[in-house]
Parts: sequence; structure tokens; C-alpha cells
Amino acid sequence: MKKLSSFITLSIFAICLFSCSKSEVNPSGCFSDNLVLTQTKVNNLTSSNSIIVSFDVKNKATTDYNVLKSGVGSFIYYKMIVKTTDGTLYETKNPFISSISAGATQSQDVLASYGAGKTYQSYTVSLYCQ
Repeated sequence: MKKLSSFITLSIFAICLFSCSKSEVNPSGCFSDNLVLTQTKVNNLTSSNSIIVSFDVKNKATTDYNVLKSGVGSFIYYKMIVKTTDGTLYETKNPFISSISAGATQSQDVLASYGAGKTYQSYTVSLYCQ
């Protein structure tokens, strides 16, 4: 029984080792470095104190990103900081995308909130892996 258990453990390790492609993750270990964002629209939802920003997301890598596929690294998240006219900063962090084909461009909306009674001024956005 012990030999069977060792065989199964080694088999699983070998499958993971040889099926996980390292080429899908750049040297920093975060696939988000392969994504280029181009803002296409900002929708200020004053009644709900939030903004929706639409982006074209371009995968400049030669490999697909799919978080459900082994070997792609970590989940990609966005961090958006909304600045209001009084200088207050509001931070939102959420998952970004789950998949995008190599060389493809897709549309992606992101949502961020700011304080009640405040007026939206600007935003900054960044991507990171976790």
C-alpha cells in the first residue's frame, strides 16, 4: 500500500511538472504584465457614488491566459483609486479577468466607489497578481 501511495504522489507531481507551461507567465510571475489597458469610457454614476470604467484589454503575450488552466500563474486583480474633488482617495480591489487569448483584445468594465456626497474627479488603475 505504501508503494502505491508513493507511486500516486510521484505521478501527480510528474503530471504537474510537465503539464504546467512556464512560458505563459513572464519572469515576474504575474501575467498582468502582458496586458495593455486602453480606456474607452468613464461612466460616473453619481446616484450610487461610483464609476464604471470601460477598457480595451490587449494580451501582448504569445500565449493565452486562462486562470482555470494550470500553469498561468495567479489570479489577476485590479486596484482602482478614485480621487474626489476634495482630494479624498477611495481604493477598490477586485478580480479583473479570468481569460484572454494570445494577441486578442477584449472589452472589460471595472467598478469603483467613492464616498457619499463627494464629487468624482479622477482615477488611477493598476493590475496585480495574487
